[in-house]
Amino acid sequence: MSEKRVRWRRAVQLGLDPVTAPGVRAEQLDHAAALVREEVGEEANGSTARALDAFCTALGCLAGLEQWEHGTLEAENDAERHRRAAARRSELVIQGLPDTDVLLAPLREVHDAIVAVDDLGQIAAVRARVATIALPLRQITDQTAGRRTAKVEKEGKQPPAPRAAIVASLDGSPVTAAHVVQPGRVHELSVEARVLDWPTEKPRLTLRFLSRWPRSSVEVTDIALERPQSDEDGVRIAGGQGHLALHASAANPAERLVLTIEGEIEGSGSAETIALLGHPRIEIRTFDPASDIPTGASSLDERIGQMLSELRDEGIAPLEEEAFGRFLAAVARAGTRIEAEREFPRGSRPTEAEFQKAMLVRLGMATELGGRVNEHAWQGGGATDLAHDGVVAELKVERTRPATLERARHYLAQTTQYASAGQRQLSILAILDMTSKDAPPGVLANSLGWLVPKLSGLDHPIYPSKVAVVILNGGLPRPSDWSR
Repeated sequence: MSEKRVRWRRAVQLGLDPVTAPGVRAEQLDHAAALVREEVGEEANGSTARALDAFCTALGCLAGLEQWEHGTLEAENDAERHRRAAARRSELVIQGLPDTDVLLAPLREVHDAIVAVDDLGQIAAVRARVATIALPLRQITDQTAGRRTAKVEKEGKQPPAPRAAIVASLDGSPVTAAHVVQPGRVHELSVEARVLDWPTEKPRLTLRFLSRWPRSSVEVTDIALERPQSDEDGVRIAGGQGHLALHASAANPAERLVLTIEGEIEGSGSAETIALLGHPRIEIRTFDPASDIPTGASSLDERIGQMLSELRDEGIAPLEEEAFGRFLAAVARAGTRIEAEREFPRGSRPTEAEFQKAMLVRLGMATELGGRVNEHAWQGGGATDLAHDGVVAELKVERTRPATLERARHYLAQTTQYASAGQRQLSILAILDMTSKDAPPGVLANSLGWLVPKLSGLDHPIYPSKVAVVILNGGLPRPSDWSR
C-alpha cells in the first residue's frame, strides 16, 4: 500500500470516529476527501477512477451532513443548507454511476442513503455505511475496457480530460480556512492554477467565484489565466490576480460565506468546464470587532481574544464589548510601539501627562476608533485620562516598584469610579513601568489581565465591574546594553 493511500486511509478512519465532535469530523472528512482526490487525478478512466471519485464525493457529502449537525448545535442561520448541498452532490454522483458495474453498487447505496437523510439522527447510520465500504484499489477492473479498446483502435486514443488544482490567497495570505474580510474594502485575490493535460487548442482558463449572496453584497472579479508555454513534470502553472469586495456584512459574523470556484477553458470558438481537484471553493467571513482584534502580534491577539472570550462566557456587559474590544486592542497596539521605539528610555522621567500625550497620538492613528478618543473628560467628580465611546482608560506611571497585575489593584478604585460614573462596567488601566530592569521584558501578552474591584456594599453584584490591566515597559536600555 502506497504512503499516500496510508495517509488518506488514516484520515478517513479519523473522520468516521463517532466520539469526536461533528465539526471536527467534518474538517477531518474534508481533509480525507482532498487526499483521495489527489489519487483520483492519477487514475485512468474506468471503474477505479469512478470508484475513487464516488468515494471521495461521499466523504465530502458526509462532511456536509456533519457540518449540518454542527451548525444546528451552534444555532447557525440556515444550517440546513449543508444537508441540501450534500444531497444534491450525491444525486449527481448517482446519475453518473453505471448500474451495470456491480463493484460500484456499495457506493451507489451510500449516496442513496445520503440523499434520503432528513433527520440528524440518521447521520450515524450513513457514517457506519461509509465505514463498511472496501476502499477502492487499483485492482478494480474496468468492465468497459474491451469496448474502449475497440474505440481507441478505430478512432485513436482520446486525450485525457484536463483538470486543475486551485490555490487562492487574499491580501497575500493563503485561504486555508474561513478567511476574515472587512466590509467596505476591496481585497486583493490571487490564484495559482496547477493544470494537468491543458490542451493547446484551448489556451485560456477563466475562473469564476459563485455565491448564494447577491452581487450587491459580494462581488468577485473573474480571473483569466493564459496557458504557459512550458510545464513542470507535466503540470502547467498559471497565476493571476483579481479582487473581492464585500459590500455588506453577515447578520452573524461567524457565518461562513462559501464562494464556489468554477473553471472553464476556452479557445478555437469553444469552451468546456474543467474539473477542479481538492477543494474547489474558498470561504470567508466578515470581521467581528468583538473577537477579531488585530494588533499585528499573534500572542497579543490571542491573549486579547482570550480575555474577550472570558467576558462573553461570563455574560458581563455584552453591549459594551464592541467598543471595549476596539479600545483595548488599540491601547495594546499603541503600547507595543511605545516599547519597540523606546519612547521612554532608561534615564527618562516621563510624567503621566507625557504618557497620556504619547498614547493619544498613537490612538489617533487607530482607524477603528474613528477619531472618537476624548481627553480629560470630566466624570465622577474628576478628570479621566482617555475615553472611547464611553469606555474609560486610566493611565499611570510606576517609578518605585515593578508593576504587576496584583500590585495594579492599588489603582483599581479610581479607574472603577470613573467607569461607574458613566454607568459602564468595563474599563482599562494602562501602567507605564519606569522602574529599573535587571532583565529584558517578555511579550506584552504576559502583562495583560483582568482585575475585579470590590464594590461598596456588594459582595456578589449582579452587574460586576471589570478592569483590563495593560502593563507597558518603559525605562529600557538599548538591546546591546544587555551584552555588556
